[in-house]
Amino acid sequence: MALINCPECNKEISDKAVSCVGCGYPIEIQKNDKIKEESKSFLTNENQNDTTIDNSKLKFNRCAIAGFILSFFMFLFSPICIISIYLSYTGLKQIKTSGERGRKLAIAGLIISVGWIPFTFLFRAVGGLIFYFF
Repeated sequence: MALINCPECNKEISDKAVSCVGCGYPIEIQKNDKIKEESKSFLTNENQNDTTIDNSKLKFNRCAIAGFILSFFMFLFSPICIISIYLSYTGLKQIKTSGERGRKLAIAGLIISVGWIPFTFLFRAVGGLIFYFF
């Protein structure tokens, strides 16, 4: 329990008192007003220091874009799949730490690259057999 001074008569009273014992000034109302003022000032300061991220201002991750684009060209040259997987995975890690855009591109690049690997080997094998027999 702390002692505070009454704003009206300056007499020391308990901070838990509803009103001043000497003059009858309502202390509880004053406390509520003070709490409201503090909460208003806190909320306005919080709004001024708002750190929400606006996604429209963030850039797309370049590794994610490159990995996604290269994933479509891997059937032309097989080692591109390794580069595409590496770029997509690196982009995914960078997006997680920096908050950039392009997470779906990086995931799509990984899925397409890994998905094309069996087909690439199948096309190479069939192409080699066709070339060998004809």
